Amino acid sequence: MLPLSLFSWVGTLRKLFVALVALLSLLPIPQLAFGASPNWLTRGAYVRYETRLGSNTEVGYVHFLNGTQTNEACFVVLQWECMNIEGDKALLDINVTHTTKSNGVALYQTRVYVNTEDRGVTLLNGTYIGKTWLWLPRNPAQGEIIEVNDSTNATADVKGWMATCQGAQKSFWVYGFGGYDLDTGVLLSPYLEGDSILQVLGILSIKNLNVADTNIDLGPREWLPEIIMSLPYILIAVSIGVVFFLVLRRRQKRSRTSQAKASPRRQAR
Repeated sequence: MLPLSLFSWVGTLRKLFVALVALLSLLPIPQLAFGASPNWLTRGAYVRYETRLGSNTEVGYVHFLNGTQTNEACFVVLQWECMNIEGDKALLDINVTHTTKSNGVALYQTRVYVNTEDRGVTLLNGTYIGKTWLWLPRNPAQGEIIEVNDSTNATADVKGWMATCQGAQKSFWVYGFGGYDLDTGVLLSPYLEGDSILQVLGILSIKNLNVADTNIDLGPREWLPEIIMSLPYILIAVSIGVVFFLVLRRRQKRSRTSQAKASPRRQAR
């Protein structure tokens, strides 16, 4: 028979092991997210980016793969649309409109296949180009490692919100690649330098793009940030209302005083 002290020692070790396992389960362990077919990617789904969002006007710059680049501010529109889906292969129509004062409007257009599971881009003849980061796996955890393209894994920074065409939306950032909608993984504010979609068009990078329109449901809007952003206008409206109320009250008070002074004179007559 084993001594009683040995049983006690084994029991203590068991408790320590259980406590250690429970503690480790609470620690955030980075996981590599490869992604899955997004449920919002259906025929007709589109996203349009512009160098202008609302009333805020920005300028875009385009760098081409042949080494040339725009030497002046330009207006750029990038739009992709899903034309068809067969299995895990989506046919995307890509359009880039590049407008400058000196050269006018230039249109770049192509169609490519994108694997809905891993975002791999291939030409219509089957030639593989690389992965696109027009979208990433949705709803990542803070610090989660995401496979962005064939050569880069990056960390998701889940924080805050972004202004979009569908109001303020929860977002996450993958630094060096852009800001993404948290609920869908759709790219909202892109750093499109070296993306496979652009390479097919002969473009290296486009700067200062923001999402301008999409028919993809980005999820419920965040009202608190919008209320905070509207506070200056609310305060101005309240201030005007208070001033108007005080002026009106003072006039009413003067009118009553004048009537009170006029009443004894009328009675004396």
